[in-house]
Amino acid sequence: MSLGAIRPKAPIAHAPRWKGIGRMLGILLVVVALGMMARAEAHTPPRHDRYDIPPLEGQQEFQDFKRFLVSENGIVTLAIFALSAAIPLLLIGGYVVFSRNSRRKVAALLERDGVTGVACVVSFEKTSVMVNYQPRVRFQFDIQPDAGGPPIRVEKALIVTVMDAPRLQVGMTRKVRYLPSDPKTFHFED
Repeated sequence: MSLGAIRPKAPIAHAPRWKGIGRMLGILLVVVALGMMARAEAHTPPRHDRYDIPPLEGQQEFQDFKRFLVSENGIVTLAIFALSAAIPLLLIGGYVVFSRNSRRKVAALLERDGVTGVACVVSFEKTSVMVNYQPRVRFQFDIQPDAGGPPIRVEKALIVTVMDAPRLQVGMTRKVRYLPSDPKTFHFED
């Protein structure tokens, strides 16, 4: 079960990490190849047919565009385009990798330093956020530590599936593992 979110356990198929990088490199190679083709055609002398047929509609604009690409300004424009495409892909890929790693670290921290208890739903309210057609709900829990002591009031927003909605009504209790230093960091054990 993922931390903080109530989701049914299902096998998740993750794409290989290199798949996105391969796509990005493929796009970059296509852009470079187009630039090289344009540069090669710009340096070839124009061909003259014996009938002097005028260029087709749009052909002259395409030739002008290819000449622009091989000029100094065109190479700079091509480099800026390639970087503007590569930077967001790298940022998104980094976010996916680091968020997955941080969830694993939190899960390991809960297993190592977590304390068990019983969480009782005190109240809840629906937020305006939906994730995969499932509502995000802000809950207030009272966590009673198994070791004893006063209950801890915690407020946390969770994504609630249709299957888990009946188990999260006011007054319902569930077993949790939480960090004593940060009670908002918990996950359900049942």
